[in-house]
Formats: sequence, structure tokens, C-alpha cells
Amino acid sequence: IFAVQDDVTARIVSALALNLTASDRQRIAAEHIDNPEAHDCFLRGRELFRREAREANRDAQPLLRRAIELAPGFAPAFAFLASAQVIDYVSGWSAKPEQTLEEAMNTARRAVQLDEGNPYALWALAMACLWSRHYDEAVSAAQKAIAFNPNFAEGQLVLGLSQHYSGRSEEALKYFERAVAQDPNCPEIWLHLQ
Repeated sequence: IFAVQDDVTARIVSALALNLTASDRQRIAAEHIDNPEAHDCFLRGRELFRREAREANRDAQPLLRRAIELAPGFAPAFAFLASAQVIDYVSGWSAKPEQTLEEAMNTARRAVQLDEGNPYALWALAMACLWSRHYDEAVSAAQKAIAFNPNFAEGQLVLGLSQHYSGRSEEALKYFERAVAQDPNCPEIWLHLQ
């Protein structure tokens, strides 16, 4: 599967006549997991997380933990686990909310440590910082996520939330609008923020 994926990527790059820098190649390589079981666990965990439901979020976490166990250097697995932990905290699903938020912060920091240019790692860190009331750090992480991927709707959303909660609600509106514009399939709750 990975060989086919690499071949398709190489053909697309070649067809588009792109000249990738060394950092571009490194970024593409960082998104790969050599372990098929880890990749499967990550994909299933990420899908469950995106369902935005209590049971799905609960079921996502062991899959993401397994992906981390099998591929301990894969930042996206840490990012989505941290995000699931933040959602547990925010939604009131955790029996130990403060501990869950602290775990989310540690997991998000690990994701960024593994890949400081991964938008999802920075997004997870921004969310953990936001709910920990470290607003300046949340804004900084979200801005970095958007700098690495200007079309990253989740980054725009968390930047807007961070601006709002730090008292800059007027400025937050433009980020909410960008998030909705960039993701036409955004969750309905995003529409309420505009």
C-alpha cells in the first residue's frame, strides 16, 4: 500500500513539474507510517474522532494509543489523541476533567515535539492551550498551523476561538468566516460562531 502511495505521489509531483525542497520531501516522509497496523489504527481512530460523538470519541482513543505504541514517532496520532482528550474535557465526558486536560496538553506537546511543522499537531496544542487558558500560546500555535497550511480550516477555527476568549472577539470573526469558507462540510456548530 505504501509503495503504491509513494509511486502515486511521485507521479503527481512529476506530472505537475514540481521542484520539492528538502523540507517538502521531509514533510511528505513524516506523514508516512511504515507499520500497516499502526496506519490502520490511526485511520480508524481519526475517523471515530471526527464523528464528534461521545462513544465514538471514547472508542477513538485506544486506537490512537495503539497507533502511537506501534509508531511512536508519528506526530498525527499524538495530535488526534490530544484532540480527542480535549473534546472529552470540553464536552464534560471525562470523569477526571483536569487530569484529562493535562494529558491532552502533554500529548499535544509531544506531537509538536515530533513534528513542529505539522498543522494538526499545532492545532491540537492550540486547543489544549485554549482550554487551559493559555491564550497567547493558543494564538501562537494556531497562527503557526495556519502559516504551514493557510487552507487549514480547523486552524482558522481554533485561532478564532483563541482570539475570542482572549478578549478580541471582533478580530475572531474573520477567522470563523475563513474556517467556514474553507470547509464547506464544517460541523453546524461552526456556523453559530459567525
